[in-house]
Amino acid sequence: MDTEELVNNISPTYEKITLDLENQLANLDGGYEKLTTTMSKQGEQWHREIDIIINKMKTEISEIKVKHRDILQKHLNEIKQKQCLIKQTLLALKEMEKSTEVSSTIEYSSKITKFSKFPPKVQVLLPTFTPNPIDGEKLYRMFGQITPSSDTGETIVSLNRPNTSFRELLNEPDLVAIIETGHKVFEVLPV
Repeated sequence: MDTEELVNNISPTYEKITLDLENQLANLDGGYEKLTTTMSKQGEQWHREIDIIINKMKTEISEIKVKHRDILQKHLNEIKQKQCLIKQTLLALKEMEKSTEVSSTIEYSSKITKFSKFPPKVQVLLPTFTPNPIDGEKLYRMFGQITPSSDTGETIVSLNRPNTSFRELLNEPDLVAIIETGHKVFEVLPV
């Protein structure tokens, strides 16, 4: 009777459990590889998005720089034009001083009031970049979530339990399930 039960039921059940565990172990590396590959792809996508944002901001900065340069260049051109007029006026005054003609002196009108009106000082401030603080926890939550596989109706040991460190998982194993075989547990009695 025991032989039949062991051969027909118990031994095949253990064989099935052993085969299942061996298959799980054989597929373990591949499963975790897929998981890390998926996370790496998510990381690459984040890097692409960040690069797009950085390039967009660099384009904004370039556009602001062009406007900044235009403002400064326009102001510089106006100042140089006035300097040129001042030099022409100085040459004309020197020629009048050397000249014996009185008519040019009589026709001359002073330009001192025109030139003594100095243009306002133009100072365009550079734009600033104020980075927001990086919240590592928030980024972690935004990046994705590791969840256990879906339940197949059998007992599944989840390594993704909250507040469980890997060190705890490596220590004492938890009792996950009791398999009823229909046989009594034999206890060793002290002699």
